[in-house]
Amino acid sequence: RERMKCVFIDVAAGMSCCTDGRALNASRLAHAQAFDLNALNYGGVILPRDFVKAAKGCEISIYKDNEVIFAVASNGATCNAISGYYPNFKGAFSHVDASRAVQLKNIRALQKAAMTVAKTTNNNDVFISGLNTDQFITVSANSEGGEIARRVDLSSPLTFNFAIKCEATELKKINSAVNSFYIALSGNFAFIGKKTIS
Repeated sequence: RERMKCVFIDVAAGMSCCTDGRALNASRLAHAQAFDLNALNYGGVILPRDFVKAAKGCEISIYKDNEVIFAVASNGATCNAISGYYPNFKGAFSHVDASRAVQLKNIRALQKAAMTVAKTTNNNDVFISGLNTDQFITVSANSEGGEIARRVDLSSPLTFNFAIKCEATELKKINSAVNSFYIALSGNFAFIGKKTIS
């Protein structure tokens, strides 16, 4: 399939990936910013490899004009995005024991980060995400000026990837004195304690 010969830029997750049919290469995008994720297909965009090679070392901006998504590199290279859905590359990562729960160092830090992000973006819905082996999680939300994010430390590294959407005001209701709060995989739930958030 043509799109599998391309590079998928997952702006929402801050990652990019490509494959040669035998191996999968996934990399972090250190400075990825999205001003309007709704303009992208499935939170990202599929770009031809020739363009990505030509834009090596350059900043890339992605735009949408009517229904056409295209990319422009700082060296002048341009291309149209490839339409279609790129398979869930995160599902191909080797399995790590996901049953080991990871405890937050401080529930107050999560609450403070969520309320700060919600207030700054004027949006009660926040996204909480984490990547395998990271010893922090990210609380983020989109605003007119771009994405606002805060990090929250964990007691040990994550053993899986996850991303959830929840209300900042619901997080604020958790009482750290009586609620043990962990991140673990249990069905469709990521955060587990006396209160569970999907």
